[in-house]
Amino acid sequence: MAARGPTLLHRDLTIVSKAIRDLFGSDVERLIIDDPDEYQKIHEALQSASPHLRQRIQLYTDRVPIFTQFGLEPEIERSLQRRVWLKSGGHLIIDVTEALTVVDVNTGKFTGGANLAETIAKTNVEAAAEIARQLRLRDIGGIIIIDFIDMSSVKDRQQVLQTLETAFRRDKARTRISPISPLGLVEVTRKRTAETVADFLSDTCDYCGGRGTIPSPETMAMTIEREILAAALDISPLKDALVVRCSPATAEVLIGEEGANVDHLEQRLRMAVYIRGETTMAVDKYEIRAKPMIEIERAIPALRHDQIVEGKVTASRLQPDTGAVAWTDGILISLDNGRRLIGQQARIRLGTVKRSWSSGALLNERPEPAGRRGR
Repeated sequence: MAARGPTLLHRDLTIVSKAIRDLFGSDVERLIIDDPDEYQKIHEALQSASPHLRQRIQLYTDRVPIFTQFGLEPEIERSLQRRVWLKSGGHLIIDVTEALTVVDVNTGKFTGGANLAETIAKTNVEAAAEIARQLRLRDIGGIIIIDFIDMSSVKDRQQVLQTLETAFRRDKARTRISPISPLGLVEVTRKRTAETVADFLSDTCDYCGGRGTIPSPETMAMTIEREILAAALDISPLKDALVVRCSPATAEVLIGEEGANVDHLEQRLRMAVYIRGETTMAVDKYEIRAKPMIEIERAIPALRHDQIVEGKVTASRLQPDTGAVAWTDGILISLDNGRRLIGQQARIRLGTVKRSWSSGALLNERPEPAGRRGR
């Protein structure tokens, strides 16, 4: 028997074909598509399945991109946001976890209504319709807990629940809605049909691992200090200094105002500590290395009193309302008059110079653009 080559057994549907199969029905007024080939394929597919729907298909030929024409980009962006604003000024907070999805309703900026009860009822009614829409757009399934603003009126509670049930009737996924509990909670179960829009359009953050938060510079400074103290117990006597590299915000906290923290750390360890702020390092990343002090001094550029340097001015982490600092070669410079140039490069005259920080004052003149120097 002659051998046969590979043969195609199954080809999955394209995303357009899946949308036609799952979403395109008699309740859809128009299907607008900008791909002539797909347009023709859909026409052919509906010829035998649902010929009465062919007239609802429209080929988009305008020069303006279809997403721009119909404002789809903002809607996609909105479907990825945690906070969703309502037309009245209230807002929803949507948090998706492994076990369930929680939707919190807030009045936000909405202060309309003759009284508080009316304001709450109107916000909840508007929220109910938007929640059903957002769950459908985001394709969120499983258990959904909705925390409506507490309502004392039975009539208002019934109106909100009825609005929610009516809005979910457009949803093709099977849903079940529980009555509003005494605490104003509604439990909704919605059948999972596929991965959510957020899963499809985004990846887990490498920094926070999907938690949505990262350690603060203060937390990292304490972590680094504890590790320094632990590491110092096993450091060879020949390595009489430490170099610590971390994010600028963490470095400033670790150094402290006028170097107070790092001075205390050096006294406690009885060894030199060089702290450097690295703009390329994330807040939760750091590096600690023990080296001979003479080797560090040779490798690190030396600063001196009255030296003029250039550095980028930023708001102080320790004094966010009044203070400013700058960084040059990873060294922190505490500025006396830097608030006016935050976010810019500036020329600075150094004052007191130590291993991890220096004081400094901005010069009146600003540095020339790089392309104009030397002319």
